[in-house]
Amino acid sequence: MAFTPSDPAVISIRFTPERLRLLEGLQQADQRDFEALHQELENTVQERNTLRSDNAALRAEISSLKAENNRLAAENGDPSYLTETPRGRLNELKRFPELVDVPAFDNLPIYSRDYLSTQLGGSIQPLIVPIGKQKQLSASLQIKKFLVPNQSMNPWCPRAPGQHGFMFVGLGAESHTFEQEECLPLFVSKPRSGGNLEASYFGDYHVSRVEPLTLEEWNTLAPAVQKSYAQCTARKEKRDYDWISTLHAYNAGLKRVPCVRLVCVAFRYELFQGLSAPTLTLKRKRSVGDLSDGE
Repeated sequence: MAFTPSDPAVISIRFTPERLRLLEGLQQADQRDFEALHQELENTVQERNTLRSDNAALRAEISSLKAENNRLAAENGDPSYLTETPRGRLNELKRFPELVDVPAFDNLPIYSRDYLSTQLGGSIQPLIVPIGKQKQLSASLQIKKFLVPNQSMNPWCPRAPGQHGFMFVGLGAESHTFEQEECLPLFVSKPRSGGNLEASYFGDYHVSRVEPLTLEEWNTLAPAVQKSYAQCTARKEKRDYDWISTLHAYNAGLKRVPCVRLVCVAFRYELFQGLSAPTLTLKRKRSVGDLSDGE
């Protein structure tokens, strides 16, 4: 049904020149807002595509480096995560005397994390293990805390009892740990083929915070270690989903890996014998200098 101007339902609106100009201005403003929003959306899409491209390139680079590192590791007989400690850090360790009274083993005794918890106390998960309720052995030796760094995340750790080294500790709540030097038992763990960890007692160590890794030192780490550390950092920062950006930050030197020095000062036979089977026999004692970096 059509309406005519004479119908009472039709409201007549008179557009004065002022109203027309106002209406045109509103239309132009809406158009500008729309164009600005459209441009912002295009920029966002372009940035996302660029980030995806960067991430794809980074993943390809990591895969290539990982393959090369695995090839070199296979030639050297070492796990792919093990890389040499940089010369500057080795020179730092040379300032400390080597421990002479270190046993030699036919086979280095190993203990599961569950076994260490049963014999000493503490949890089976953390690297830094505080003992809330001491067991008989830890109470008799006054052990209230010990360390279990994983070699696959800490490739600069000592590789044999009595050796000095470094570990990468200090993310999140641990950012101020070891600013004051402590003396703690050190158990170095490494993955078995099944993925579980086994640890060996390496001695008692003076533990103190030192300068974090430089970008050059970061670049010496195996790609698998870099990836794992970036993922660990993102997890500590509650950003598990964005570990690629965290890896970018380490690769650009915007983030630096915290570092703790480990200097062996004693090998406690009471602790070693308390953990080990009574039938275990030791060979002659030897100096740390007899131990090669590859052991």
